[in-house]
Amino acid sequence: MNRAIEKAKLAQVEDKIQFEKIDCRTYGFTTTFDLALMLDFSISRIHALDELAYLLYNTFEALTPGGLFIFEHFTPYNSIEFATKFDDGGPGPFENSWFRRTDHYEAHHQTQISKFEMQHGPISNVEMMYWRAWHVDQIQGLIDCTDFEKVEAIDLSTGDPASQRSLTVMWILRKPRPV
Repeated sequence: MNRAIEKAKLAQVEDKIQFEKIDCRTYGFTTTFDLALMLDFSISRIHALDELAYLLYNTFEALTPGGLFIFEHFTPYNSIEFATKFDDGGPGPFENSWFRRTDHYEAHHQTQISKFEMQHGPISNVEMMYWRAWHVDQIQGLIDCTDFEKVEAIDLSTGDPASQRSLTVMWILRKPRPV
C-alpha cells in the first residue's frame, strides 16, 4: 500500500484518493467509494464461499452508484497447470544462502499450497501460502446473487473474455445507478 500512496503523491492526486487496508470480509464503512480494488489475487486468499459472498455484499454497500469493484483470482486450471509442476530452488542472493519453492494442488479443496524455504547461514525460514482456486462459474454464481452489474470478466493470460478454461481472471463489476 505504501507504493500506491507514493505513486498517488507523485501524480499529485493524493488528496483525491483514500487508501484503506482492511479485512474485506468484515468491514463496514460510513462513507462510500467510487472504486474498490482487490489486486494481486488477494481474493484467492478467501477460502469459504460464505466469506466471499459477504465480501461482495460489503463491497456493494460501500460503493457509490456507478462505482466499480475490480478483483482478480486464480482458477483450478492455473493451479493444475503450474502448481503440479513447480519445484524451483537454488543459490540465494547472498553468500551461504539458498531458497526453494514447491507447490502442489489439492483438487478436492480447490487449494494451491506454496511452500517457501530459505536459508542464510545459520538462519532458516519456512513460509506456507494457501490460495483458493475459484472456478469462474463459482464467482459468476455469487455475482448473480448480488445487484452488481458485470462489466467484464477478462482472461488475464489472453485478454479474451474469461471462460471455464481461463487460468486467471479479472472481474470488473459496477454498482448500478438509480433509474
